[in-house]
Amino acid sequence: MQVAGIGLDFWDFATFAAFALVGGGFLGLIVFVLGLPGRIAVAWQHPEAVNLLGWVGGFTVLPWAQALVWSFKPSDWDQSRFSIGSQ
Repeated sequence: MQVAGIGLDFWDFATFAAFALVGGGFLGLIVFVLGLPGRIAVAWQHPEAVNLLGWVGGFTVLPWAQALVWSFKPSDWDQSRFSIGSQ
């Protein structure tokens, strides 16, 4: 197959597919790791601030690490007072 005067064969397309697979896997790993503090915080019934700090803090490692530690801390905060439709 000729594309813009360059001959492409099966191995070229296999390389493109491998790059796409590795890139998608890396993106999936990033999404999983950045969302980890939020998922742990939901399990421990924490405020949504932990989830937000986990996503925003991913750009600089220290806030993300703080969100991860905070997500494991036991909480006595009563979220039911602030949920929509609790009246």
